[in-house]
Amino acid sequence: MVDVAAPHIRIDEHGVAYVGPTRSKVKMVVMDMQSGMDADAIHDAYPHLSLAEIYAAFSYYYDHKDAIDAEIARSTAEVDALQAAAPPSPFVERMRSEGRLR
Repeated sequence: MVDVAAPHIRIDEHGVAYVGPTRSKVKMVVMDMQSGMDADAIHDAYPHLSLAEIYAAFSYYYDHKDAIDAEIARSTAEVDALQAAAPPSPFVERMRSEGRLR
């Protein structure tokens, strides 16, 4: 642990914010929130995180919104590029050959 940004939030040596002592990144909690999950649903999905830690992640996000939004955008662009470069799976090929997928 390099730096403590707020209760329940730690920042590693690369500047990445994590929730408490876990390996759960603040940006992952934020992405779940942005997809429509509330704190209780996130807690159900990540029972190792306390509600206090989840709300701390929300708070940290709003204090550092621009930086975390940029990090999410970079991650999303990287995933999109990797998916675009990857060949279709055998399942997708089969579904296309059967006319079930375009």
